Amino acid sequence: MKFIITKKFYSKKDGLFHVCKKQAGSYFAEEIDTTYDNFNDFYNAINHKLEDADLINYDFNDCDPKDFDLSNALISSKVMLNLGIYNQEAFNEIHKDAYLARISPSTSLDIVPTRPLFPNDYLENDDNLMIFYISDLHLNHKLINEFKETANEFEVNAYLNNIIQSLSNSIPNSNCLKKILFVGDVSYNFEILKWFFNLYKHEIINETFFILGNHELWDKNLNDKCNSIEEIEEEYRRFFNSVGITLLENQIYFPNDKQEPHNKCQILSENEILRLSNEELRHIFTYNGYAIFGGLGYAGLNKEFNYNQGIYQNAQINREDEIERSKRIENIHKKLKEAVPDKKIFFVTHMPKSDWSTDDYVPNWVYISVHTHKNYFCEDEKKQIYADNQVGYNNKSFNFKFITSTYNFNIFSDYNDGIYEITREQYRLFYYGIGSRIDFNRKFTKLYMLKRNGIYCFLIQIEPNREFKLLNGGMIKNVGKHDLNYFYENLANYAASIKNFLNSYENFQKKVSNEVKKIGGNGRIHGCIIDIDFYNHLYLNPLDNKITAYKAFSMVEKIVYSNFASLLKENRIDLYNNLKSLMYNNLENKNAPTLFNNNEIENSKKVLVEDTEMYRISRIIKGLQYTTRYNVVRLWNDAIINKHTAESGKLIVGGIINPQETTILKREQRKRQK
Repeated sequence: MKFIITKKFYSKKDGLFHVCKKQAGSYFAEEIDTTYDNFNDFYNAINHKLEDADLINYDFNDCDPKDFDLSNALISSKVMLNLGIYNQEAFNEIHKDAYLARISPSTSLDIVPTRPLFPNDYLENDDNLMIFYISDLHLNHKLINEFKETANEFEVNAYLNNIIQSLSNSIPNSNCLKKILFVGDVSYNFEILKWFFNLYKHEIINETFFILGNHELWDKNLNDKCNSIEEIEEEYRRFFNSVGITLLENQIYFPNDKQEPHNKCQILSENEILRLSNEELRHIFTYNGYAIFGGLGYAGLNKEFNYNQGIYQNAQINREDEIERSKRIENIHKKLKEAVPDKKIFFVTHMPKSDWSTDDYVPNWVYISVHTHKNYFCEDEKKQIYADNQVGYNNKSFNFKFITSTYNFNIFSDYNDGIYEITREQYRLFYYGIGSRIDFNRKFTKLYMLKRNGIYCFLIQIEPNREFKLLNGGMIKNVGKHDLNYFYENLANYAASIKNFLNSYENFQKKVSNEVKKIGGNGRIHGCIIDIDFYNHLYLNPLDNKITAYKAFSMVEKIVYSNFASLLKENRIDLYNNLKSLMYNNLENKNAPTLFNNNEIENSKKVLVEDTEMYRISRIIKGLQYTTRYNVVRLWNDAIINKHTAESGKLIVGGIINPQETTILKREQRKRQK
């Protein structure tokens, strides 16, 4: 069996040399890590080939580096000095304009722990938008302190990559839509900033935005080269474009273009924001569930810490210009506040809002601002402010914090209650806005949207003057010979009944899902099914909450077990052991996990099930969950529509799952009416 070496390195953490190998030609083969106590054994294990060996943290105290060919190995600057091959180009770049670091305070202001990295109420949902943010990394200060005497490219790369890896590790592995914000003061040296983000682009692929800080305006070379702050901004913009990062300076980002919303973003400039009418701005928001505004902000209103205290250093700006620039961003804030106060805007500025505006906060917006090195956040009915992830000069912890929201949008949000004839494209766009792509190429005569108390349903007529059919995504459902007014009048009560019943079911699903995650399983919910892993699943009956554990090789071939523990014991012993630990720990608190199925003991009983009934029911529940999650009615059962109770909801859901029950119920209703 042939193996290839994938990594060879010395770890300062454990004091060992590592050689990682993988079976040649096998993509899924497990990597084998072999360790060695001394360099000679390591040297022999890699067949004397030191190319790309990471030896930055090895000092060669037990052997002479001159005895080896280290020309293509990653070694420290001190070893290079010993070999006479040291190049101090990297060291010079770090310490260039070091006097600027001494201008800054030698220590950060208080870094007060506030909002936790992962809020306790965080609940992963595929529909979530996660906005990650960090600021004030001040890489120059850290590099100068880290490399006081020597530095080479390998060491700087390793240092910066450690920061980037720490940032990457703070991003949860989820299906949520993720956006990342760097809110300024990463470096006063443009070359160091470029160095950092050239490494960053290889590790973190999430869409990233950069907002300039006042330190980004300090770079002496940029100020000698450029004739204005606007020219400096363009230098940054050109670089960030080259690494796939968006610079926002008095600009607002929309994830969807108003003309063609399919994965095409739109960025409006300051002039465009101010030129558009309120109606035009609102129209853009009908295609976007959120927007991100970014700008430096400037300290025009700050009487104590502004241009006069040298906060822009070499930048071509004066106090009057600073005040004028703050006024410009305040005008943008006022214009957006007037046009879209009810929409979701992440208003991101390096300077705190008090530095550039006296205008009121908009309760529905999220404000991210930094600069002060005083971590702070506020979440109340009047404002949402997040200034709580400023790293500062001396802090060596690098983690993103995040805010969750939703990225969905509703093109009919500004419509009043009523019955509207709409187009095929509007229907598709509505579903695109709630994160669902549908195929809808069916021929029809008329297509209607009904809106009542925030609840929607869509009906079509295939032929003129024929009965209406309810749209279930791209499919149609027969709903009898009712007219549009019938559905409109009953829509709110009908949806409320479904919600009253399914909300408790979905809460039960989330509880089970969280327990699956606690023991290391996947926990993804789709319809009635919760995934443990690719093959193993749980089916939760919506009518009685019974949990069925099964292993599926296909939709037809399924092995059903007596309970969850039995399935795990045979197929996932690692998760089984985790479940037992969870069970033991919770019994101490007299709180048995739901997953233990009322303390049923695991056994070897199992049965082959070939029918697809659970998948049929799961598809029905998935259709009904559009009502609980998106306020869209896609399935109709008019047996019980006059009461909005959980009992009515159960009858509606049960009738859709078992149509014969609806037939019996209707027959009984007719008897009572006679």
